[in-house]
Amino acid sequence: MVIFPCWQQRDQEVIYRSALTPDFATTAVWKGPYEFAVIERRIVECASSTEIRCQVRSRGDTTILDVVPEGSFVQVGDTVVELDDSNLLLEENDQKILIATRESQLSQAENTLLAAKIAKTEYLKGLYASQEKELSLALFVAERGKATAEAALKSAKALNRKGIFTALQLEAAHLKPGGGD
Repeated sequence: MVIFPCWQQRDQEVIYRSALTPDFATTAVWKGPYEFAVIERRIVECASSTEIRCQVRSRGDTTILDVVPEGSFVQVGDTVVELDDSNLLLEENDQKILIATRESQLSQAENTLLAAKIAKTEYLKGLYASQEKELSLALFVAERGKATAEAALKSAKALNRKGIFTALQLEAAHLKPGGGD
């Protein structure tokens, strides 16, 4: 059934309806050729349409390979347009290469970290400990040498005051390594 809100021509008879009249002129629908004549230039727009958007981001332009014929009935999930996916496949391949590279770099970094931890452990338990013992021993020997030299200088000063040592001998005792202030 077709409903026309203002007027309808049927069999050379024009039926005018007021916009205030609640009933509408109706007619039966028939199958046949559609005759339409354009009298004025205007923009023709679709009464109802659905906007279809591609949600896939891609670099560059995308070529349309196939489109469902106009007037076809489609359901949600049906393929309406087939796009050229070669750019997307190239981008996917680039991303896979990038992922493989990053995984390789991660593996190398993990191996370097493990080697550094092992080296640190070896250093702290082995080389560091032995070097620390050697340096502690050298420090002890140096401190003992300093104490001995200070005692010798003190003794030389006492002997100089008593007149047993000359000033030259006192100066020599003072210039000895570890023998002065």
